[in-house]
Amino acid sequence: MKDKPTQFAYVYDRLKGRILSGQIQAGCRLPSMRKLCSEFQVSIRTIIDVLGVLKEEGFLTFEPRKPALVCYKDESDTLAVQSVLSRRDELTEIFRTKTLLLPPQLAFSMQYCKLEKLPHYEQALKIDRSSKKSSEWQLVFLLLRDILTNTNPQFGEMYSALDQQAWINFFLKGQENTPSVASLLNMLQEEDPREVCAALASLFQNFESSANKNLERLSSQHPGFITQEEPAFEWNVDRKCNYYYMHLVQDIIEKIGLGKYPLNEYIPHEHELAKQYDVCIATVRKALSKTARLGFTKTLNAKGTIAMLPDPNTISVSLREEPVQKMYTMRYLYTLQFMAFVTRAAARLSAPNFTTEDMRMLSELSSWPETLPIHGIIRCIEKHLTLQPLKAILNELRRSAHWGYYFSVYNTTLFNTFTLRKTCQDSIACLEAGNITGFANETANCYCIMLETNRNFISERFGLEEAQNVRTPDKSLLYIDLPVPL
Repeated sequence: MKDKPTQFAYVYDRLKGRILSGQIQAGCRLPSMRKLCSEFQVSIRTIIDVLGVLKEEGFLTFEPRKPALVCYKDESDTLAVQSVLSRRDELTEIFRTKTLLLPPQLAFSMQYCKLEKLPHYEQALKIDRSSKKSSEWQLVFLLLRDILTNTNPQFGEMYSALDQQAWINFFLKGQENTPSVASLLNMLQEEDPREVCAALASLFQNFESSANKNLERLSSQHPGFITQEEPAFEWNVDRKCNYYYMHLVQDIIEKIGLGKYPLNEYIPHEHELAKQYDVCIATVRKALSKTARLGFTKTLNAKGTIAMLPDPNTISVSLREEPVQKMYTMRYLYTLQFMAFVTRAAARLSAPNFTTEDMRMLSELSSWPETLPIHGIIRCIEKHLTLQPLKAILNELRRSAHWGYYFSVYNTTLFNTFTLRKTCQDSIACLEAGNITGFANETANCYCIMLETNRNFISERFGLEEAQNVRTPDKSLLYIDLPVPL
């Protein structure tokens, strides 16, 4: 669990960055405190503390019964330039991550998206027809976010995090070669998804190149400002569904399904769980009440809580009737879909750095008949991945997509694991043969198989029809080799 200083620092850094980068300009108001609480999933106390510090630093002023007003204005951009140069390495890696991930995700998302139904489509058309083009680039990025969110909310959340932490507004100020709404729409409406992907790859590559040139220019103009910080891109897949007790529910169910909490035996006492997760007793009791309603635990008065195997009908009712349970189940499926894209990009980057010991370990895992080597593969990929933003995204998704989750207790009846095990073995065989692209493709295919199997299982056995909307990425698009240097 993240403590309050971490939550404070996260909100403070994001709001200050938006002001310095020009995303929120002088004379504009911040969203209301209620909206900021919803956006950052923190308490009103945290928002009040952050706004108070920003006021003391001269960034904000307050008026009665109105949102905070941005008053900071630096014509020379001195503080903004200093902040950008202190994060030069991090920004360079964020631009690289966007170029690798976004084109195939956008091309995939466009296959199931109707542009005219997107929230910012009409607004974009009005800007395109008007003579005022100053905010056109902002509509371009909003449209791209809408397209991603329409297919997978996690795509959109990751896109927003990358843009906000890349200071997009700062790099676009004064640029004349930014894409127009008309050119973007023409690009997206190509019939062949591979053509869409190639065009978008060129778009992001050009922006990456332009941003890096700007960083080099600023570095030469302001050599005294360069105080490199450690790259620290952050993205939390749970930030939009930050129910602490559900984190405990998820972890307890995982441990029951994986046998760490044996069936019909006592799990740790409430006080032990509270200390382990650094939460209060009330949060632990709420979590155990939830696991009991799902049928995973049973609490005996004055004795403790026993791990159990639930009745599938109990889960079926919960998925249909409880919004939080449905949300977390859909998040699990979205994460598997996302992992197909991320693991392919990450595998291509990290595989050349695998050691002899890594290869030996993976070869052993591949030879064990009852083992699914996918966890070992992902651990090796993550260990040798040097692109920090991509590594942070992979780490978050791996945690969220831990094999099993709600349905780990059905690991013997969920599906025949032969196909998944064979795909893992094919992935390792490609790696041993020096075929890095094949290794990346088969690793991504593992998550396509997991997605299809879990989606059909959840939909058919538990009656969650929305699960069918989480589509499996098309391999002809997923396996495309982008025309950018790796």
